[in-house]
Amino acid sequence: MREKLLRTIRSIAYVLSVVFLLTSGTSLVTHAAVPIANGTIFGCYNKLTNALRVYDSEAGGSCNTLLENNITWNQPQGPRGQAHVLYDDSTGVYTLDAARSVNVTSMVASPVGIGVCLTVNFTPKSVQATVDQYGGYFTTLSYKDANGWSNPDGGGYCGGSQNIAAISTGAGFLLAIY
Repeated sequence: MREKLLRTIRSIAYVLSVVFLLTSGTSLVTHAAVPIANGTIFGCYNKLTNALRVYDSEAGGSCNTLLENNITWNQPQGPRGQAHVLYDDSTGVYTLDAARSVNVTSMVASPVGIGVCLTVNFTPKSVQATVDQYGGYFTTLSYKDANGWSNPDGGGYCGGSQNIAAISTGAGFLLAIY
């Protein structure tokens, strides 16, 4: 009887040890640094099965070069800036909603009278716009980088230190600036 009790206790201890090891391993995997700080994700593409697996490069993970191809990709980082521009239809005046805008240092009315010129505190690479519920469209949506204006019309509508030209037809809008 005593021998049977000892076997039962050992069996329970063995099962608990296995459960503990399995849950500890899962916990370690969930705390891996994927993606790494700059947004890069590392993975391996199996040449035979076409399976993809992700690994933690900072923990020494790597691909089996005989069976897998090493691949990397970046996680989108989102816009670096955004401008919430309001339009008052009764006065024809654009205003910048500073509380909801990010990295926009100034906004002025375009010298040609339609749209706005913005200055952001970084060099933009692209601009995307969403027009408010009242419609309207953009005749020019341009940014200035080290090579000049992405659309030559941008320089004609805005000059000086401005690096975003958003020329629209009387509507508020949201700009995502990358």
